[in-house]
Amino acid sequence: MVEAIPLTDFLHGKIDAREGKPLYIENALALELERAGLVRINLTPGAAAKKAGDDGAGQASSASAAAPVSTQQTLHLPKDGATKRRKSGMQS
Repeated sequence: MVEAIPLTDFLHGKIDAREGKPLYIENALALELERAGLVRINLTPGAAAKKAGDDGAGQASSASAAAPVSTQQTLHLPKDGATKRRKSGMQS
């Protein structure tokens, strides 16, 4: 469940949404309504932590850290400005 804030009044199935009044709906429905421009999904950490019922600390990420930016140039252009042409097996 996520908190979605209606951008306008609308009816959708059993949902009677009023502009600015928060709705708590399923993630998939919230994304569908957001794509249609009807709601804005509220992703504030406080709201998500309260709704999930946890302490808000979350789990540590298992993603690797990004590699540092290389200072070495990786693209080598011909010095005379000409571009190399690929040889093609097909002739027109």
